[in-house]
Amino acid sequence: MQKCLLRRATIFSFAQIFAHAQLWPSALRCMAAILRYFFLLQYRAALFRRKIRVSSVDHPLDDAIPFDPKWAALYMDFSPFWIRLTGFLIARFAQAGVNEARSLLQAIAHLYRAAASVYRHNFSTTRRPRYYRQWNFVVIHLFDPHLMCIPSLHVMVAVSAWLRFSASLDALGAAGRFSEEEAWVRLQALRITESILYVKQHSINCISAALYTLTSLDGGLFPPETMSGLIARLLADSIDIKEGDKKEITRYIENLYRRFLTEHQSAQCWQEPLLNFLSEKRGA
Repeated sequence: MQKCLLRRATIFSFAQIFAHAQLWPSALRCMAAILRYFFLLQYRAALFRRKIRVSSVDHPLDDAIPFDPKWAALYMDFSPFWIRLTGFLIARFAQAGVNEARSLLQAIAHLYRAAASVYRHNFSTTRRPRYYRQWNFVVIHLFDPHLMCIPSLHVMVAVSAWLRFSASLDALGAAGRFSEEEAWVRLQALRITESILYVKQHSINCISAALYTLTSLDGGLFPPETMSGLIARLLADSIDIKEGDKKEITRYIENLYRRFLTEHQSAQCWQEPLLNFLSEKRGA
């Protein structure tokens, strides 16, 4: 397995991106999208909170998952994760990899714009502990006003990076050549998704919303059967959650995901089921 490429310091992959002038426009637009649709939009909302709609999206089953600071490093890896995948494609496939890297950069920017189309109408939050004993949590509390929970960008970015990475390998004629790498990437996407629950940055509701958003944006790349397979694997290896609670949690995530898909069939736009759900939570 190419651990040196997939697990090396992110700065090397970042440098690889900017070593190719043809990637600069996509990279800069991606950075601008993150700045505009995550940081600026959220901080403006935090400063003028009385003027925005905010829904609390906690679920009682969230309490079955213990707060565990050890998951913070994984939680913080969601951006370095896709950047390293981009670097891998460039390093292993030269110009063909650069083309796939451009597509990944464009896809990440699109996810931020899509999520913002929900946030700007209705922000969302959950209860999170005021924990500052780890540097990771200091960074989290400092840079995240915690108003963008549904849909979860953490889940959207991690799952999209995994499936787009696999699709890129197929497009490059490398399907099967990097099976260990693909398995690690799939596992990392799953663990990042789980981390949002352990660090209490999101609710189980946020996972259903994120997976539904991906399917709505690209049903071919994110089909329901793949999303359901991911849901079935959630928390499967956790030893600090009761087996009965695990089953109830994954059943709930799956059912809410399917509910959103069903409502989408008669909706005016893909955002409508999420906004209706947030409206319900605001009035609860």
